[in-house]
Amino acid sequence: MKKILRIALAAAVLVSAAACSKTEEEPAYLAVTAFNVDGLWKLSEWSDASLDGTAWAYIELDRRDGKFTAYNTIETSDAIPVIETGFYAVNEEESSIWGYYEFDNTKWWEHKYIISELTADRMLWTAEDDASEYRVYVRADSLPDGVLQDSSSDTGSEE
Repeated sequence: MKKILRIALAAAVLVSAAACSKTEEEPAYLAVTAFNVDGLWKLSEWSDASLDGTAWAYIELDRRDGKFTAYNTIETSDAIPVIETGFYAVNEEESSIWGYYEFDNTKWWEHKYIISELTADRMLWTAEDDASEYRVYVRADSLPDGVLQDSSSDTGSEE
């Protein structure tokens, strides 16, 4: 009888310990599809640059026509945004994205990127040929105030 009582007590202790333990749930990652990456994204982390609060970058991906529009102040000294447009493609089997700029059909993105850790609000791009080159994007509701008015004359195209 003592043996059964000890087993029952041990089982109760195990069950209560398991019920109290905190388990961190893995985020529900989405499949890499044009639909899931569609929209406006803000660059929150980049291996090549410091985003010190004054410099910023956004990319808008439009799945309907495969076009992108990139806005950034990273490489400008006067904080006037550079706007570049072009086309992109998502390979669902490889979970990858790549593109080229509209003003010069021969100017491809510097890297083809593998998209990982894709959620409704965040995604990680890692260069396929250089794992030290990465970008973390977070979902954005809108561009900073005045972006389109301030930079309407600079579209990244050559005149």
